[in-house]
Amino acid sequence: MKVRKINPSPFVPLPIDGCWRKCLKSDAIKSVATSLEVFFVLVAAHAIGGYFLAPKLTNILPGVPILTVAIVASSTFSPIITIAYALLRFKFLPNFYFSKRTLAFIAIGVLSSISFSLLNIYISGNKIPFAESFLYLPFNYYYLSVFLLTIFVPILEEVLYRGYIFELLKKGFGPWWSLFFVSSLFFLFHGFWGVFNLSTFFVFIYSVLFTFVYINGGIFASVISHISVNSFLFFISTY
Repeated sequence: MKVRKINPSPFVPLPIDGCWRKCLKSDAIKSVATSLEVFFVLVAAHAIGGYFLAPKLTNILPGVPILTVAIVASSTFSPIITIAYALLRFKFLPNFYFSKRTLAFIAIGVLSSISFSLLNIYISGNKIPFAESFLYLPFNYYYLSVFLLTIFVPILEEVLYRGYIFELLKKGFGPWWSLFFVSSLFFLFHGFWGVFNLSTFFVFIYSVLFTFVYINGGIFASVISHISVNSFLFFISTY
């Protein structure tokens, strides 16, 4: 008689008393530890970019506007460094699959992004606080800064938060608990550099949306949803 091996699962108890609980506990602790490790690297890289790299770039490139330097030194530098760290540390790439389901959730993500953005503006009255500063940038730096803020940074953040942090959390908690955990980290990170208010709370809502469409439609759906939020809020804030 052959004995069928039973693979450990955080959802199905093993017949060996207490073993499945230990497996779940160890997986959960490991997933929290690794995701927080990546998050702290992001916070450290953002601080280094803002407080050390930005002043040096300003001295090296005196003709570049401070706003553009700040976006490059902090918002762009920190996720790139953190993605490189996560890639080397955990040795996997996010799954960039595309299917008909992806198209459906791109549509859902874009429509929901615009709806939540309108609700955000209606309830809080807040827009992107520094967006009007873009209007005073020289022509070439204006388009570079807008591209970074509305397209490039959202791509980097989705690869980092959904492609790495969420995937690390999912190993110990499954997709739905991980959705709230990664959204809390996303909310905290954006709150570190501003003021916690009603508008900041919508950052959590946006992240829940991005993660939901990522779970169902993949990273392309979350990236385009994120780009939709940043682009729409920027457009409303400047025109």
